[in-house]
Amino acid sequence: MESVELQRSRGFFSPLVLSLAAVSLLLLSIIGFGFAKPAHAAQTSEDPIDVVLTIEPSRADGALLSVVQQSLARVDKDSLLKMSDEDQVARLQKKYQSLEKMVQNAQQGTSVFLLRSVSPSLIEAFEGGNLPQPALFSASGSVTSFDPKDITPSFTASNKIKTVTVSRSQVDVGAIVSALKAFETEYQEVDPSYRPFLKADMASLQQLDDQQLQEVVDKGISGVSESAQVELDNRLAKKLPSLATYENGLLPDELLCKIPWDSAGHQTLCPVLGNLSRLNQAFKAKFGIDLPILDGYRPLSSQVAVHYNDPTMTAVPGTSNHGWGLAIDFDWDLFNSFDAPEVIWMIQNAPTYGWRHPAALGKDTDRPEPWHFEFGTSYPDSPEFDGPEPATNFRFTF
Repeated sequence: MESVELQRSRGFFSPLVLSLAAVSLLLLSIIGFGFAKPAHAAQTSEDPIDVVLTIEPSRADGALLSVVQQSLARVDKDSLLKMSDEDQVARLQKKYQSLEKMVQNAQQGTSVFLLRSVSPSLIEAFEGGNLPQPALFSASGSVTSFDPKDITPSFTASNKIKTVTVSRSQVDVGAIVSALKAFETEYQEVDPSYRPFLKADMASLQQLDDQQLQEVVDKGISGVSESAQVELDNRLAKKLPSLATYENGLLPDELLCKIPWDSAGHQTLCPVLGNLSRLNQAFKAKFGIDLPILDGYRPLSSQVAVHYNDPTMTAVPGTSNHGWGLAIDFDWDLFNSFDAPEVIWMIQNAPTYGWRHPAALGKDTDRPEPWHFEFGTSYPDSPEFDGPEPATNFRFTF
């Protein structure tokens, strides 16, 4: 009897269970459909996209190639033929022809590519200069090269393709400049009147904007990058803020910047931080450590306290260049003597970056301070400085 009742109960519940299962599946399919992305849904930021990528020649490269061309144009080809050493003539002629060909091949025009199914984040990295071109192309679904005139606005609009334009170096201009200098070294023996590279051609670099000049600096081309940096420094000198409306030691926070590698958080005047950072890089390359900062900008209250504790070795409050954010004291343990190699190096090299040691605080003065350096070439209270004259005169209005 019990088995019959069990069979009946099973017969009664089986259709119900099946019905519930069917309803559950239906609900799940509805829910799944709700979460599924319709075909027409908007793309997310990580969905692959198609991109028309236009790569324009670097203006910085163009300027350097222009200088190379001007240098080659000054070569007297007839002077090569008058040489008695036929082997030297052949060698110089070959180098000259090779340089002409290198410059010609380097003058590439604009390149246009259609990239299919590429990640937007990769495009962003490439635009920011953080991804090389081969890596971008390898990560794309396909890459097609186009003639620039074949890419029209209607083409990109009809295909809903993103357009990206960047300026990039497509040649190794540094190698071309090095080859030119090697040629010039030998050619000047033949023609002493020849003006070497860049001696009379800086006008080409002066046509570049600050970012393009920085690109030339970053290339690290000897004799070229230094000239580009001088041009950047000259532009900075013309844009230095006037301090005439402020008081020594009472500068507003917006004019002051923390020195990045200094854990104590010392500050300096913002416009001079870039030059201090460049000086620090050179110092670190020489000695293996960052410039040890003991003191930077000194508020008026600090000047008063320091002068009270040591009136013979400190400036009268309100007259110190620490109060303008234009003086740095380096660690006394390292900069404790004018015979210390770090001090000798700084006096000789810091002026390149606008930082100098005041002669008024020199070795044979009443206040010898080998640790104290200032930015600029002249100030009201200490017009003379030790070390060579810098290429750029940084002058503030007080």
